[in-house]
Amino acid sequence: MSALAEAERAQARRPRLIVIGSVIYMALIFGVMLWRGISIEPEWVVLALLVIAVELVGIGFWPAFIALVALGIPPIVTNSYVGMREVDADVREAARGMGMRARAVLWQVELPIAVPLIMAGVRTSAVNIVATATLAALVAYGGLGRFIVDGLAQRDFVQLFAGALLVAVLSVAVELGLTGLQRLTTPIGLRSETRTREVPSTRLSTA
Repeated sequence: MSALAEAERAQARRPRLIVIGSVIYMALIFGVMLWRGISIEPEWVVLALLVIAVELVGIGFWPAFIALVALGIPPIVTNSYVGMREVDADVREAARGMGMRARAVLWQVELPIAVPLIMAGVRTSAVNIVATATLAALVAYGGLGRFIVDGLAQRDFVQLFAGALLVAVLSVAVELGLTGLQRLTTPIGLRSETRTREVPSTRLSTA
C-alpha cells in the first residue's frame, strides 16, 4: 500500500518537475541568445509557453490563452512605459502651472501625448497574437491553425495554402485596422511624429 501511495505521489510530482526543468532550460537558452544578440522570434516564445502550459493545465483553450496573453503583454507594457517616460517634463510643469491636478495632467496631457506609442504596442501585440495563434492547433484548440496542421499531416497542400493565406489576410487586416485606430486616437499635432517615435517590439533582441 505504501509503495502504491509513493508511486502516486511521484506521478503527481512529475508535471511540476517537467515544468521547472523546462523553465530553467528555456531561460538559459533564451538568455544565451539574447547575450549573443540573436533575435528570438515570437513563435518560439509561444511554443515554449505552450509546452509549459500543457503540463500545467492540459490541452485545449487554456494553454493557448496563457501563451498568447504572455506574448501580447510585453510590447504593450514596454511602449506604455516609454510613451509616458517620453512626455516632456516642461509640458507637465506647464500643465501644473495652469492649475491642473495630477489626474487631469494624466488624462488630458500625458496620455494623449503617449497615445501613439501605446497604440503602437497594442498593434504589435495584436499582430503577433494573430500570426502565432495558429500554434494553438498543436494543443487541440483549433482555429485557423487547424487548416495548416491538418494540411501538413495529410499532405493536402491546398488546405495548407488556404490556411496560411487566411492567417496572412487576417494579420494584414488587423494591422491596417489598428493603424487607422492609432491615427484616429493620436492628437492632430502629434500625427506627423508618430512614425519616428514608435518603439520596435516585434522581437526580443539586444541588438
